[in-house]
Amino acid sequence: MQGNPHLSLPQGSLTGVDQSRTPSSTFSFIPLDSSVHSNIAVSALLSSAVSPATVVVTGQQQCIDSLTDDQSGKYTICADSQLSYVGTNQVEPYAHMSWNLTNIYLSYLWVQGLFYVNGSFHDNLGCNQYSSTANYCIHSPNVSLDSGNNALYQWQAKTTIGYFNADCVVSAYCYTYTNSVTSNSATVRILYPVVTSITPSSLTPGANGTLTISGTGLVSPFQNSPTVTTSNQSTVFGSIAIQSYNYLLQTINISYSVKSTAPSGAQTITINNGFGSGTATINILPPPPTPEIMFNGSDETNQTTTVVVGQQIHLSAQIALPQGQTIQSQSWTVPGTAIAGYTANLNQGTVVPLTDKASQDITFYWVYPQTSSQFVTYTCCLSNGACLPNPVHVSFTVDGPTSVSMTATAGSPEATFRTFATGTWPALAFGDPVDPDVPAGMLFRASVTSPQIDPTGGLLAVQLVSRDSWFELTSDGVSTIQYAVSPSNPPVLDVTADDLNYPYEDTGSNILKTSDSPDIRAEDDEGELQRNFSATMFLMWDPVLPSGCFPATSQSATQCSSIPVPLGYISWQFSGAMTNTLNTQSSPNSDGAPNNTTWIVNSCGGCNSPLTFYPSQASQNNYGYPTWQANDLQSH
Repeated sequence: MQGNPHLSLPQGSLTGVDQSRTPSSTFSFIPLDSSVHSNIAVSALLSSAVSPATVVVTGQQQCIDSLTDDQSGKYTICADSQLSYVGTNQVEPYAHMSWNLTNIYLSYLWVQGLFYVNGSFHDNLGCNQYSSTANYCIHSPNVSLDSGNNALYQWQAKTTIGYFNADCVVSAYCYTYTNSVTSNSATVRILYPVVTSITPSSLTPGANGTLTISGTGLVSPFQNSPTVTTSNQSTVFGSIAIQSYNYLLQTINISYSVKSTAPSGAQTITINNGFGSGTATINILPPPPTPEIMFNGSDETNQTTTVVVGQQIHLSAQIALPQGQTIQSQSWTVPGTAIAGYTANLNQGTVVPLTDKASQDITFYWVYPQTSSQFVTYTCCLSNGACLPNPVHVSFTVDGPTSVSMTATAGSPEATFRTFATGTWPALAFGDPVDPDVPAGMLFRASVTSPQIDPTGGLLAVQLVSRDSWFELTSDGVSTIQYAVSPSNPPVLDVTADDLNYPYEDTGSNILKTSDSPDIRAEDDEGELQRNFSATMFLMWDPVLPSGCFPATSQSATQCSSIPVPLGYISWQFSGAMTNTLNTQSSPNSDGAPNNTTWIVNSCGGCNSPLTFYPSQASQNNYGYPTWQANDLQSH
């Protein structure tokens, strides 16, 4: 052994020994082995995580390893210190000793805890423990860190080893000091909360969201959860709670909901970090004046009114703005299937989606009746940050036609003479649109029951052609296929030969009857002729509003503010073929008159009925509306 001064047995100069207690938090120092060298340091545990569990603050571990005088034995001793947060303003100081002995017996083990406040040693806040097995001591009771704002607290562990001399006569000198080591301090500086910013700085009744508080000292070095309280909390807030906090950034996020009845004025928020408190002020703004929702020139706010599908709904929010204030943001919500418009003419059939819901006025149309009340709501925020605590609304009952029915009856193909612009020619005809004795190629009948609120509405028909092609084989054996409408392109608008306008048929009533009888001219040098034709007939209903307006006809554009709505459709097709026999045929056609052409019909596709009527649905393309593009016209 090296020559060391003799020490007497400690007499409790460091008080607060508690041999029966165990640390309140799990001890997590890194264990050492015999290869550890002196001055090993373990960094203090200061987590940067958001909303962590309470952490401890540790000092840097210090160790000494030495050989005995004869170098046959060696030993290592270490000292660790730790401060644990255990409650409001309270910490638990914990001093720890570890050792490793090789070929040596030391029976004297002493661990001490040394406490400093603002650099001054405090004997009454330390601890000590000594025995042949002692490895830690804890000050009891817990220590209050109550020396004020910006106070510095340091806690060290000092460990000493030695042996007892059995031949010693004077007991005061019977313990031989071998070596000791002191840990680096577990150091904390306690700052009381100071708020530098709070975002948002103003709230409105009925609002909810997240407040972000920034500053210094908001979260203690122990990262224990801070607390937040407010003045008049039960009157102003429905709830207020810490959502997360960050020690390194010194921020606190608070979820809140303001009562709709909260009085306006300044409210004090108090933040306590477990050791001290700080305050901030947040302002509760008065809500904006309640807007009025105007419809058809009257205030319908929080009222219920009945409308029909296709009727123009124009709403305007009227609000008496406080002096100096403007509307910063506003929005409407419109339930159900609503669109901004439907443009239909020879040039286009287009659905206009409802996208602008952030203006003071809104215009839209419901496409389908609704079985329950539809609440259209409006809300806004002013330039001072005040928002409506609750949206205002107007309730609508959306009515529409019922008992919708549509059928299609197919006629027969025939070889006959038809009149074209260049004269009368043999033709492959699917029915006859003129001769009342010859059935139409495809006859459509439809009816509805109008809603009581709008008995003047009427049916109309729109037909889109998806394919129109024919095959020709001339007498010299040359075959060609021609397309008026290719199935690879979008459908085109079908117009009747004598009315180049939209719609295909209009009635102004609840009963509709219309037909289509496509035909194709045969040339003298052709031996075979075949045609393929596919189309979809859409049934629509126009509410014809306001009363007395003139809806779209095949002769004029609409003068109404309302738009037609889709009711359903029937898809149909005709394919027929005929052959030139070069001999005049005397067999009768469907009207009983002789054929008188040299052509005979070989086949007919699509000549069967009835066909299926499919009701329109919001889930269909374009909400069930027929759509087409400019110059896509087909007359036959």
